[in-house]
Amino acid sequence: MLMLLTVFVHLIAVSGAIGSGILFYSGISTQEELMLGKFRIQHEFVKRVRRLKDENEESKLEKILKDAGYPFGLNANRYTAIFIGLMLVILVAYVVTPAFRGDGFNLFGLVSVVAVFLIGTPDIKYSGFNFLMKKVKELNQAKIQAEVFTFYELALNELRLMENSRIQAYTMIRDLAPNFSKMAPSINMLLFNWNTVGHASALDSWAKEVGGEEARALASVFKTLDVVDRDTAIKSLEGQQEMFMKAQIENFRRRIKVKADLAKLPIMATFALLMANYLAVVVIMCLNLLNSNM
Repeated sequence: MLMLLTVFVHLIAVSGAIGSGILFYSGISTQEELMLGKFRIQHEFVKRVRRLKDENEESKLEKILKDAGYPFGLNANRYTAIFIGLMLVILVAYVVTPAFRGDGFNLFGLVSVVAVFLIGTPDIKYSGFNFLMKKVKELNQAKIQAEVFTFYELALNELRLMENSRIQAYTMIRDLAPNFSKMAPSINMLLFNWNTVGHASALDSWAKEVGGEEARALASVFKTLDVVDRDTAIKSLEGQQEMFMKAQIENFRRRIKVKADLAKLPIMATFALLMANYLAVVVIMCLNLLNSNM
C-alpha cells in the first residue's frame, strides 16, 4: 500500500507540473520565455522521475527482488510500472468502461482489481508476490549451494591431478570460475578483491555472501593453499568430504521441495480465481434477488 501511495503522490506532482506548464505557456509570449519555461518543466519532470527511481532503488521491494536474483530482469521500477499498469488496465476495462456505457456497477471488475492487488503487492507479508519471491530465493540459494559442492569437487580433483607440489590458489579459482553460473558474480568479486584487500578478507567476504557452513569451510582451506604442500591440501579437503556429501543430499531434497511448491502455484492460482468468481456470482445473485423483491 505504501508503494502505491508513493507512486500516486508522484503522479499527482508530475500532473501538477504539467498542468502548471500549460498554464505558464498560455501566459507568456516571447520565444526566449517559451524556451526557458520548456527547460524548467523538463528539469522538474526529470527531477521527479529520478527521485521516484531513487526511492524505489532503496525500497523494500528492491531488496526483495535483489535477494531473489532479479527474476525475469525485474527491478523495483519495472515491477512497479507493470503492477500499476496492470491494475489500471483491469480497472478501466472492467469498472470504468462499463460505467460509462451505462451497464452499471461491475462487481466482477472490482473483485479482479482487489485480487490483483492482494496477489501482487509486496506490502502484504503473505501476498502471492512475497510467497513467490521467497520460493525463488530458496531455489537460487539451493542452486548456489549445489555449485559450492561442485567447487569443492573440482578443487579436490584439480589438486589430485597436479604434478607440482606448489599450489597457487588464485590461479586455481580463476581457472575453475567458468564452470559456475549462479556463483559467477561472487567469484568474480572474490578474484577482484584478492589483489586489493588480500586473499583472507576476500575469501571471508565470498563465504559471507554465498552463505552456509560449506562455503566457510572451503574458504578456510583456500586461505592455506599457498603455504601448504599438495598432500596436506588434499587431506584437508578430504577431511570435509562427509560434511559436503550430507549437505549435498539435504540441498537436493530442498530443491525438490521448492520446485514442487512452485509447480503448485498455477493450481493454487486457478483455484483462487474460481473461488473468487464463485463468490462474485453468489453476491450478484443475492443483489439481484434483493432488487427484485424491492
